[in-house]
Amino acid sequence: MNLDRLRKVVDAKALKSWEGEVAEAHLLRARQILDEAGRNMLELAANPQKEELVGVIDRAVRALNEADEPDHFIMTIEREDLCEHLGNLGAAAGLSDAEIDRGLSGRDW
Repeated sequence: MNLDRLRKVVDAKALKSWEGEVAEAHLLRARQILDEAGRNMLELAANPQKEELVGVIDRAVRALNEADEPDHFIMTIEREDLCEHLGNLGAAAGLSDAEIDRGLSGRDW
């Protein structure tokens, strides 16, 4: 696990390109979900188990599914941004592309 890289991904202001393009409430909720996923990954950093790390991504995806449900604000660019951010978290935590894809597989968006 590249802990320094993981901290940088977590500390970065996620979804900056959404500002002014996506409703503020949706942006804040998506950032909250990504922040929680990053913090969960950091908590697991001391003794990372691959399945637990994949589970962090899966829970974030499911929370994003729920957040997207009423208004369907996650379109192509938003989907790409979310996948990129979650993928960066997973890669920094030491997950393979296949493991990251497994975590992302529950997407409804």
